[in-house]
Amino acid sequence: MATYPETPLRILFLTESREDYLADSILQGLISLGHEVTDYPQKYILYRESYSIPTGSGSAVRGGGFTLYGNLNDRTVDRSFIIQRLERQSFDLVIVGQIWRQWGQLLDLAPLLQTVPVVLLDGDDDTRLFHRSGTRLRRFGWQPFPIRSGRCFYFKRELQGAANQGRWCRVFPTSFSIPADKIRPLDFAIKKQRIASHCVDPEVAKACGLHTSYAFDSENAYYDDLALSRFAVTTKRGGWDCLRHYEIAAAGALPCVRQLETKPVTCAPHGLQAGLNCLSYQHWPDLQEQMSALEAHPEVFHRLLHASQRWVRHHTTRNSALRLLDAVLKL
Repeated sequence: MATYPETPLRILFLTESREDYLADSILQGLISLGHEVTDYPQKYILYRESYSIPTGSGSAVRGGGFTLYGNLNDRTVDRSFIIQRLERQSFDLVIVGQIWRQWGQLLDLAPLLQTVPVVLLDGDDDTRLFHRSGTRLRRFGWQPFPIRSGRCFYFKRELQGAANQGRWCRVFPTSFSIPADKIRPLDFAIKKQRIASHCVDPEVAKACGLHTSYAFDSENAYYDDLALSRFAVTTKRGGWDCLRHYEIAAAGALPCVRQLETKPVTCAPHGLQAGLNCLSYQHWPDLQEQMSALEAHPEVFHRLLHASQRWVRHHTTRNSALRLLDAVLKL
């Protein structure tokens, strides 16, 4: 691990108004570490006092507004004179929260970012790096990479190539994460339900009479249902990494991931291994057979559930922020 400074880091976190699970989880993790984080503009949907979030099926926030939103207490943060403070080199680190939406902002600020480490977060489902994509060329034309200091770090969730490449910008894998206080103690006595009610695999949902759309109007009800369940189904959706993987493990159900073995190694989620801390299945009959086998051997099921919770504890927002800082500070 890197040697961290004794004083908190002064971090400018450039936000974007829409929800982004990667940026929003990293931001919460950095704040939990006690650093001087200036989220600019303020990411209102993360704060419980300053933003009222309707949850469930009626929420305008993706995922029903569950897990990542409305968690933070309002903080006293100086968000004034950001340009002048960049000119005075008042920040130790600058983070761009969603590079697919904020490339233009990066171009505008680039002259002020040549002497400070810069992190670009890419939580998009697209497997391409934005600065190497045709999308960037169409929108902005050809241009050299804007940060020429050699201290630019690109953290990508759906990384499907080699890490740590690039002359001007090193590339690293990253993933979604979950606040530690969402992780519930395991209680095997309450597990009276076989599969969680919200099921994102249409084949399994049809076979079991479950919901494929949001089934709950409150976060507590959603987590309660998972906690009562022995198994919960999750799949590759827009990308391989889904917040649902982490929610399932945090609530105490066993993640059942459709065709997990086809996921590229460098792509999140990292550390989920079939037969160790989750199940991977090909189709409903395969899943049914695996669940029955575990129900016949509860000691094996319990071992997998404990391993699943160890996995999700490794992927708290705090730990994800620590890994990001470790990669940046050691270089």
